[in-house]
Amino acid sequence: MYSATVPSARPVLPPAWLPSSGTRAAASIAPAAAPVPGPAPGLGRAALERVLRHVDMHLGGPVTLAELAAAACMSRFHFARRFRQSTGESPMQYVMRRRIECAMPMLADSARSVAAIALELGFFDQSHFTRSFRRLVGMAPRDYRRRYPAPGARSAEGAGG
Repeated sequence: MYSATVPSARPVLPPAWLPSSGTRAAASIAPAAAPVPGPAPGLGRAALERVLRHVDMHLGGPVTLAELAAAACMSRFHFARRFRQSTGESPMQYVMRRRIECAMPMLADSARSVAAIALELGFFDQSHFTRSFRRLVGMAPRDYRRRYPAPGARSAEGAGG
């Protein structure tokens, strides 16, 4: 008895989403509905600020895509895509650029070695730092230090000659 009443409770007409030849023709004549606005591309302001703050706080150590995505509260894939939409560069390109930007005043204003600066900013070694610096700045860190010394600072090389 129960099984006989269940089929009759279902609607006899096909679902509205099921196309038929009549509805297809009507849909092609009817004007398209206004698009529903979706979420804005890129990260939200709060999420982007959390990620940028995380990068700046952890420049001296390894920064992973998973950490940054967790700071933005989203998956790695969606985070990487939205970060690029927000900033114009990938998350790892941003981390590298920030490390180089932090290295520039350290090179100009410091008596520390290039290797010490490289390790302090999270590079694997001085060679990795030098390659990255040259790619982004256009000159080696040592050349940058010679060309842009801190105001009032004279290097040992410049004092003698």
